[in-house]
Amino acid sequence: MCTRTALDDSHAGSWNAHNCCAYAYEENIDDVSFISALIDRIVADYHADSTRIYITGHSNRAMMTFRIACELSEKIAAAAPNAGALNTDSCQPVSPVAMLIMNGEDDTKVPVAGGTPTGSGPAGEYDRVDNPTSFAVDTWVRLDGCPGPATVVETPSSITRAWSGCEGEARSSK
Repeated sequence: MCTRTALDDSHAGSWNAHNCCAYAYEENIDDVSFISALIDRIVADYHADSTRIYITGHSNRAMMTFRIACELSEKIAAAAPNAGALNTDSCQPVSPVAMLIMNGEDDTKVPVAGGTPTGSGPAGEYDRVDNPTSFAVDTWVRLDGCPGPATVVETPSSITRAWSGCEGEARSSK
């Protein structure tokens, strides 16, 4: 696991994830190239299996996870964004990506229903409108070629939808 702050603290811990967040977004930092080069180096220097590269992140890092899945799909096998929004209409992966999309209904910084973040902290300080979680789920179900309806499992604390037969397996949980 690696975070930018472990490598370079000049971006104040933010990632340029489509329409978010802070310094990296405002300065149009090329985080996609950074992560692409990082993956290449890990594969080359540490002999990582290039077919088993997984990416995850929370909040702004979840939004970056979505961006990497869209723009570097040929380099990753799966993505698991947690509490993030897919805030682009131009996601064009060249390969399927297995997805686990997790968002919470009580989250005010990345609302499940989409919209403008509320609450304290950096997410509420920017004029940003997030797409709803259903947009991300529907997008990846389509992009991963998932046939038919999802299998739905509900518990008192969660709803999980899973699709099978996809080119990349797709699942959402809230």
